[in-house]
Amino acid sequence: MTSVLHNIPQVYESIMEDYYSEEGIPAGDIILSHEEFVTELSPFGTMFTQKEIDFILHEMERYERGDLVF
Repeated sequence: MTSVLHNIPQVYESIMEDYYSEEGIPAGDIILSHEEFVTELSPFGTMFTQKEIDFILHEMERYERGDLVF
């Protein structure tokens, strides 16, 4: 299948960018995601056909654009 990969060095970089910015680190909970390049999916497993992978990637693009909402 696939799994989530966490880029821990990028987490620290994002935190330090906030820390050194003029605004500083914002108050409250900070949620980092793929938009800050701290998470991504690992390659899909061999049990998926290319057609299935293409469909999944298409649906992920729709989600990114806001066309698909859960």
